Amino acid sequence: MKPWSLSLSKPRLETIGGDPVLTVGWRRQSSEGDLHHLYAYRFTDPFDVTSTAPIYSRLFGHLILDEIPDLALPEVLELLANAWIFHQPGPPQIEAPKVRSIRGKVTKRYERPAYSLVEEE
Repeated sequence: MKPWSLSLSKPRLETIGGDPVLTVGWRRQSSEGDLHHLYAYRFTDPFDVTSTAPIYSRLFGHLILDEIPDLALPEVLELLANAWIFHQPGPPQIEAPKVRSIRGKVTKRYERPAYSLVEEE
């Protein structure tokens, strides 16, 4: 297993459009070259511990996924896809169309003429 070699930037709390945004960047060497990542999350209240805890868990998940060996990646992606499918919300409930009845008015009686399906000679 290779040693942990991430070069994490110091987390920065910025304000964009009046909202606080946490940004963290990191890079790592790979056989394809340097991979650079930037993770940014807009908080409603960055000092509320209950709202920030899930964000740090998600950031940690990104870091772990970035360090997974290439051979393990297909298996991990399959597991992530299964979890994603399992936790998708169900389809929205479609209401049956409302049947609108129209009241009619009888004006006169009509009798259909009788026809024979067999030809007469």
